[in-house]
Amino acid sequence: MSASTKNAVHVTSADFVRHFGGWQDRASKSPIVVTHHGRARLIVLSPEKFAEMASNDEEHAISDATSRSTDAAGLEILTDSMDECFIAFDTDLRVVQVNAAICAYLRVGRSQLEGRTLAASVPQSNGSLAYANVVCALESGKSATLEVQSIIYPDRWLRVKTFPFSTGSACLFRDVTEEVEARDAVDIQLATRQALVAHGMVGRCVLTVRATFREVDAAFAALVDLEPQGLLRARFCDIFPLNRRAEAREFVESVLETGKAATLDTRLLRRGHAEEEVRLSMAALTGVHDRGVVVIATRK
Repeated sequence: MSASTKNAVHVTSADFVRHFGGWQDRASKSPIVVTHHGRARLIVLSPEKFAEMASNDEEHAISDATSRSTDAAGLEILTDSMDECFIAFDTDLRVVQVNAAICAYLRVGRSQLEGRTLAASVPQSNGSLAYANVVCALESGKSATLEVQSIIYPDRWLRVKTFPFSTGSACLFRDVTEEVEARDAVDIQLATRQALVAHGMVGRCVLTVRATFREVDAAFAALVDLEPQGLLRARFCDIFPLNRRAEAREFVESVLETGKAATLDTRLLRRGHAEEEVRLSMAALTGVHDRGVVVIATRK
């Protein structure tokens, strides 16, 4: 109830009917609330007051429409400044808003997307995992994140985030191909290391730039008849016979300087002064934060 009716005069419907003329005159000055069994049923207003209220409602409607228009324009500016592709749908999966990034990615204009279903705009999307996830977000009201192959560029990977948006849903996505490939490379390295350990006849160690042991596996340590912990921080050249140490030192320095992998046939000094004939393969670690040499050793 508005402030103007809180202070209005209340009258029962029976009294209003009996003294209609008098209440009609009073209504021209202030609203009259007609009650029935103690509850307000009608409000009697003068034509002038009614016209004033109608005008206020129209102004509020215009103000609300202007506010919504301003909000939409602000959202468009915000989404257009994003590197991620943005697309929003209504409950019928019709596109209601897109940003500049997705137009560039799909190589289409906004008019070719907005107002149409994604399946109609991009036929390849129909039946894809990304498309199915948007539908899931609509039906469940939950957010989801997944990585899928691009339906436009199959050799690229996308990270897609779907979430409820307004009365429908929306999704953000970006190209993460380099991230996926880097993660796959790490997985391959881990699997390779596990395979070497399982082989048992291939030793592996990692040297620092000062040619001291940073990592040593059991197979490499067995070549010199020591435990892996016993080699950590020791000098690499110390596991060679005296007449081969200069050669080993120069070999490590060459790999570090050139960055090229190389192989050396040599001998290692075992505990008890016995010698083990081996083939060493070395490759430099050239990362910004991780420099050194990886060494693979096998008996000859």
